[in-house]
Amino acid sequence: SELEDDDDDDDDDVDDDYVSFEVIVTGEWYFEEKNNFYTNQPAPCLKMELEKVIYGPTTNGADQWSSLGPVKLTDFLYLDDDLMILRGNANTSSLFVYRRAS
Repeated sequence: SELEDDDDDDDDDVDDDYVSFEVIVTGEWYFEEKNNFYTNQPAPCLKMELEKVIYGPTTNGADQWSSLGPVKLTDFLYLDDDLMILRGNANTSSLFVYRRAS
């Protein structure tokens, strides 16, 4: 089968510049007490040793994805049963929000 893009329909609510797909990252996650990179104060951290990145039919080693660098060491900002908010330890402009899958 073929996929077609119907550009004649101006009533659709789809943003043609936005594409979404599921990515699964596997690896080990560890809780550590480290010092914050900037303040040198103790900060609970999540350290990730990433293994694979899976998207669609493709699987790559996580070491091939340099963009995953900021997620490898993060500071906890908030944590409860359903939500976890982390900030990059060395790059404080990186913010990660995880929610428990239902």
